[in-house]
Amino acid sequence: MARAALKKISTKVKVVKVRKSRAVVKSIDDKYYGPEPIDISKKGFGDALNWYNYMFDQDETRDWLFEYMKRNDYAKADIAAVKRLAKYKITKTSCSIARIIMNGNVLDEAVIERFKESINGYIAAGKLVKEEVKTTKEEKSQPTIQERTQAKIHSLITECEEALDTNPGLNIYEWLKGKEATVQAANAIRDFYAKWLPDFEEDEFDTRAEKKRRAEEKKYWEGFIADCDRFCGNKKATKVRKPREKKAKSAVDQVSKMKYQKEFPSLKIMSVNPAEMIGASQVWTYNTKYKKLTRYDASGPNGIQVKGTTLIGFDVEKSLTKSVRKPEVTIQNLLSAGKVSLRSIMTDLKTNETQPNGRINTDTIILRVIK
Repeated sequence: MARAALKKISTKVKVVKVRKSRAVVKSIDDKYYGPEPIDISKKGFGDALNWYNYMFDQDETRDWLFEYMKRNDYAKADIAAVKRLAKYKITKTSCSIARIIMNGNVLDEAVIERFKESINGYIAAGKLVKEEVKTTKEEKSQPTIQERTQAKIHSLITECEEALDTNPGLNIYEWLKGKEATVQAANAIRDFYAKWLPDFEEDEFDTRAEKKRRAEEKKYWEGFIADCDRFCGNKKATKVRKPREKKAKSAVDQVSKMKYQKEFPSLKIMSVNPAEMIGASQVWTYNTKYKKLTRYDASGPNGIQVKGTTLIGFDVEKSLTKSVRKPEVTIQNLLSAGKVSLRSIMTDLKTNETQPNGRINTDTIILRVIK
């Protein structure tokens, strides 16, 4: 058989361990610690810091500080400097404060001042750290993705050579299936052996026996190439691409574009943090321009969600809007009512009811959120 011996190529590939993310133990943590304290006026600043310290690790909280610096127009060079710092040099408290501020909370001036001083300290320390240059022998020897792929392909070709030496009539289609070869690897094997086909053409000086032998070998290798092509074609046809999972947005990101009325001094009312509405079972709003009170009831277990400036996920049939003749009385009753008393708020209003459209605008106060 006129084919060159292929030297085995052995490339040591470093096994990279996949870091396992921390599991969310809902049955215990949610029961005793509750969900994220978006509005810290309920839990308090200290309790909120304790919650973040328990529920998140150092790697997760660092990203909050970088996001805060990005949103507050810190220079790219300053952000890069902070990222160069070792993990232990950035406190989890600073990262948690960044998260609390981004959630829309207002903190004491003294806390804000210390927080900003901490960031300036991180920037100054980071600028003293030089960019690490990969010059060690071990780092230089790390193979690229392309090199790893080629190493696997060469290794498979070597295995194929050994299999052909053991079984000259090897069924390459079944062999490729057994090895679960990729299309790229199968094509490489095909091309490697296809170049030897001209060697099996008959020579005018061949004897009858030699011609017969050449014809048989040529027929086998033509079938070998055809089987490789068939394997690649079938592999492509049956490949199912896994749909890309859409990354879930946080509550803060969902309401980032929402415009609402933060305060209505004449009735002494203020809006709830809009991030609280995400996943709520019920939301109450009041339109200060038209004196319209609206109750939104969630339509499913995922609760009410936000898309842009509009509420979604509410039951159109159960949710309703009514005009309020005495807003100072009705709103006061609403804010002080328990879950049972809330059921009669809309019933007590004798005005006509309409179905809400879910839109929130600058004339809308988010009065109350029921989880």
